[in-house]
Amino acid sequence: MSQKDSKREFILRKLQSLSGFLPLCIFLLFHVVANATAMIGPDVYFQFISIMGSIPWIVLLEIFIIFLPLFVHGLMGLYIVFTGRNNPAKYSYFRNWMFFFQRVSGAVIFLFLLYHIITIKVFSDHSAAAMMINLYEQFHSPLSGAFYIITLICVSFHVCNGLW
Repeated sequence: MSQKDSKREFILRKLQSLSGFLPLCIFLLFHVVANATAMIGPDVYFQFISIMGSIPWIVLLEIFIIFLPLFVHGLMGLYIVFTGRNNPAKYSYFRNWMFFFQRVSGAVIFLFLLYHIITIKVFSDHSAAAMMINLYEQFHSPLSGAFYIITLICVSFHVCNGLW
């Protein structure tokens, strides 16, 4: 690999990292605020969700600031999964295992996001009450609740390892 190719790959990897990290921060900040309003009470939460839902361009913000960058991050990650040389069994070094688990956690997160988007955005009437009921039912389903917990662990690992 030439120095020019190496530099291009380095830049692409950094862009891939940023395309995941920045939208994730925005997404998590929104969820922290939304969950904080839910802790105050259901009326405050419903008011917050109603305000967010009434912004005419909220869907465009979700698409261009969160969804597309994360989608690009996921696609670039899948490319790395299928083209990267993963050999932790042959070379059992710590960083090889972290490389492996980064890819596994990314695949779990990708599947979860598909599930989450389908259950929250596609099969919902987008009212605050419907979303709250939907999430309540998902959290009380053992299979769905376990999927949320596993994904939360994967996201925590993926972000920390990606930043490291």
